[in-house]
Amino acid sequence: MPRKDPLAFINRMAAELGIFPVSVQPRMRYFRVKGDKYAFCWTTERDVHLKFYSLKYRIVKAGKTWKLVHKVAFARRKTAKARARKWFEERKMLLACQPLHPRSCGCEGCIGFGDRN
Repeated sequence: MPRKDPLAFINRMAAELGIFPVSVQPRMRYFRVKGDKYAFCWTTERDVHLKFYSLKYRIVKAGKTWKLVHKVAFARRKTAKARARKWFEERKMLLACQPLHPRSCGCEGCIGFGDRN
């Protein structure tokens, strides 16, 4: 049994054995540019596979529904948070750049937001 997170280990084993369904989503935090349609999240608890995640959501229907766009798994929470922050900073720069010129201009704000890493 892993020493760091015994509860996640117990939940994973119970799910694998079919003792009870584990459908609880780990808690998460998020960054969001005010008025934007994207949220960049990271989980603060390990899931049943003992992983932390960075998640990119698109907010639809006036903020009532969040649609998962991209998800990346990490062994450490710090790394997952750093990836979510990177996505957030890229999006913030892109939005600051947009009023000045079109998306395809090639500046730092426009390059890289479509990248999934």
